[in-house]
Amino acid sequence: MNTADMISGIAAKRVQMSDAAAAKKLAEQEKRNALIAQVRGLKDRIADLIAVGNALRDNGFLYLDRFDRKDTRLEKYGYRGAVVADGIYHDTGFMAGYGCRNADAIKWLGIRMGGACGSFDFYTDGVTVKSVHEDDGKRTQDVPVSHLEQFLREFPAFEHAVYAWVNAELMPNGERNGA
Repeated sequence: MNTADMISGIAAKRVQMSDAAAAKKLAEQEKRNALIAQVRGLKDRIADLIAVGNALRDNGFLYLDRFDRKDTRLEKYGYRGAVVADGIYHDTGFMAGYGCRNADAIKWLGIRMGGACGSFDFYTDGVTVKSVHEDDGKRTQDVPVSHLEQFLREFPAFEHAVYAWVNAELMPNGERNGA
């Protein structure tokens, strides 16, 4: 093999690798778009759950005793994650500040990454689906496919557990909501 053939082979390999990378990126974007469409398909359910979350916040039920203690209130209703998304366990939950008594109104469900597992948190209100940097809340990136898949996997269990918890423990006089 002469020098010209080697140079040509190197250039051809670069084109082959670039084409493969572009195809992989396109496939990932198509998958991301399909998953975002699925999240948006949950818009009404997400809005209803956020409304319940705000009622919980307004009435002092979204507290966390301590940052280092796992919130287990939903476990007996089939969800291992916390009510409020936290940056330690990285499960779907209400996106509210720790303590929640003085937190602003809840506008989002999401997944907090906590920094060690990534600095971009997942947020959705069922219309907007985004990945936002935890430090400034302004920098964004494409939502990781893994965050979308996790949210879609966990949302039904989180939703069910929140409603079951409210019905079983917070409804006065044993009243039950059909949600």
